[in-house]
Amino acid sequence: MRKDESLLVPSDETVDGTFSGRLKHVIGARSYREFADSMDVSEGTVRNYLKGGSPKLDVLEKICKIEGIDLNWLIAGVGHAVKRDNSISFPIEAAEPGFESISDSMPDSSEVPDSEVQEVSYQVIDKPELDEEFILVPGYHARIPSKCGSLDQSEHKVKRFLAFRRKYLNYKKLEPSKLAVVFAAGDAMDGNKGTIKDNDTLLVDLNSNQPMDGKIFVVRLGDEIHPRRLQKGFDGSITLICDNEEYSKQIIPKELVKDLEIIGRVVHRATDL
Repeated sequence: MRKDESLLVPSDETVDGTFSGRLKHVIGARSYREFADSMDVSEGTVRNYLKGGSPKLDVLEKICKIEGIDLNWLIAGVGHAVKRDNSISFPIEAAEPGFESISDSMPDSSEVPDSEVQEVSYQVIDKPELDEEFILVPGYHARIPSKCGSLDQSEHKVKRFLAFRRKYLNYKKLEPSKLAVVFAAGDAMDGNKGTIKDNDTLLVDLNSNQPMDGKIFVVRLGDEIHPRRLQKGFDGSITLICDNEEYSKQIIPKELVKDLEIIGRVVHRATDL
């Protein structure tokens, strides 16, 4: 593992603020071919990265592992190049359209204040030193139960951040500061289509809180919160539908709809294969 002490110098003093600049710093005096061989990629691939191409997540992780550098620094220029024990890893989406699966081994962030999901400001970290192509969205350890059961409020704390490409969020017309990531639990939404599986990662648009027929929303009813497909009734009622037919539909009569809090619409999910 390469441990170049020069990489301990803050990146903004030694390297330009782009991914290609940081990659050049990592390569150092080696030839592009030599570096490419060490990563099991072609020299042309390395040259493409240096011209602005985006490596896939597995390539980024391999570079960091072999070179002994921090993923945060390589991708976003955050912190120091040499990985520290207290560093916070950001899972980065490298391939279209959204983001990669979340690593459960990611350490918690001690810099984020505790906050409830429904009360947190959902501010997105958008630091100048981050490459303009990425936005960091707060993620929560809280898992949305697919079955009935009280939600442990202490779980609703920002624990990690997930990076999304700006162009993807722009394409979807999503407002970065009104996004949150949560996790599904159980099989209530895992029907024949396999819509939402246990432990899937859900990107929630907090701006979208008006019911739409057939769309999946994160909803709160009393002390419970669920991912459910919604259907509006002609009488003003709203039906909460599970894609798994083993679960019954729940009809919220018109007079109780006011007690149904729609937190946001699920606009993207990531799942393990």
